Amino acid sequence: MAAAYGYEGLGLLLVTGVPGLLAARQALLPLGASVAGLPGTTLASLETPAAFYAVGWSHGKEALEGRPDLAKGSYYANPLLDAPFGRPAEPSALAQFPSYAHPNVWPTAALPALEPAFKALGRLVVNVGSVVATACDKYVVAELERKGSATAGGYPINQLSRIVSDPRCCKARLLHYFPLSPDHGDLGDHGDHGKQAEADEKASAPEGGAEFSDWCGWHNDHGSLTGLVSAMYLDSRTGQPLAASPDPTAGLYIRDRHGALHHAAFRADELAFQIGEAAQIHSGGVLQATPHAVRGCAPTTELGRCASRESFAVFMQPWAQDCMGVPAGVDPAVAQAQAAIEALPKRVPPLASRWENGISFGEFTLRTIEKYH
Repeated sequence: MAAAYGYEGLGLLLVTGVPGLLAARQALLPLGASVAGLPGTTLASLETPAAFYAVGWSHGKEALEGRPDLAKGSYYANPLLDAPFGRPAEPSALAQFPSYAHPNVWPTAALPALEPAFKALGRLVVNVGSVVATACDKYVVAELERKGSATAGGYPINQLSRIVSDPRCCKARLLHYFPLSPDHGDLGDHGDHGKQAEADEKASAPEGGAEFSDWCGWHNDHGSLTGLVSAMYLDSRTGQPLAASPDPTAGLYIRDRHGALHHAAFRADELAFQIGEAAQIHSGGVLQATPHAVRGCAPTTELGRCASRESFAVFMQPWAQDCMGVPAGVDPAVAQAQAAIEALPKRVPPLASRWENGISFGEFTLRTIEKYH
């Protein structure tokens, strides 16, 4: 655990040998391109603006590094519960926690394969995540005791595993990264980054500027634990999976605690787990949120220009009313300090701008959404 999530770790833990992973991955990931290819009227019917577009289809609604995120389209759903309250939510709950309380929406008629494949892979990731969370809990308790920075019992032994096991709180995201074109700003028929936005990003982004985050800008996840499935690349002309990424430099990148850049590639038969900001707070800073971005396929080759990227992330997070407080005896300033904050672009909102010790996770989520939308 220390090798992955300790100060010298990358903030990424890999799990291998997961039964059923390859088949579940193959069943779901190509459907990301299928969703993005649905008619515009169908996609519009699958949007949920009342839930901040965190249910169903979302494209261009989020902002990362100060610009609209047009590089990818997303399909959001809770893979464990179609209605997080076990039934259609009361109007008051929808108003207070819209991204939690809104039931899933599915393109049942247009793409019937999506729902079962989405739920199957989501459940698998959560099941493995529960094992990772249990190990994390033990590690945090041991580290807090070693440092003497928390009073006895300040961190519940099952803090993270309790969060992961709550089916109301899970949110999964199927992502389709649109192919990049030669000028790196044109996203085909799906919009334009804008030359000024690219110039602004290059000015603020570390070590290389826009090319390190043209598919997804630098950010931290605000939940507790994120499970990641290895990405699949498709030839957009044929829709067929490619044997490997057409650009070996494309994909997920991470900033380590010293600010160094790492290409975090992992295999199709592996699951990866990243730490989010909620776990950083709950652990008193023992676990640190993982700064990450996604670099697109280089548009200098014909194949690179026509490759899309399909991936799947499962966000395991607290319930909206859960307290976002540090363990007793831990200085809140320590918990909110991001070890690699200097390495992040200036537009990534620091934790201190969104969090106060003891606020609810729902409030923390709303503040975070406001910063990114």
